[in-house]
Amino acid sequence: MFQLCGYPVAMGNAIEELKYIANNVTDTNDNAGVAKTLEAFKLQLTMWNKQFHYRLEIA
Repeated sequence: MFQLCGYPVAMGNAIEELKYIANNVTDTNDNAGVAKTLEAFKLQLTMWNKQFHYRLEIA
């Protein structure tokens, strides 16, 4: 299942095998690793969205 998702992210306290195949390793579950990853994705999507709309305005 981990390998089938589009962008696998492992928790900081995951087993080493998962960390090795993950695209990203976040903080541990005790240190809000899921929240940090979701916040980073939100920031990336926001930046992409702004660039996309800027390109539409230019065209």
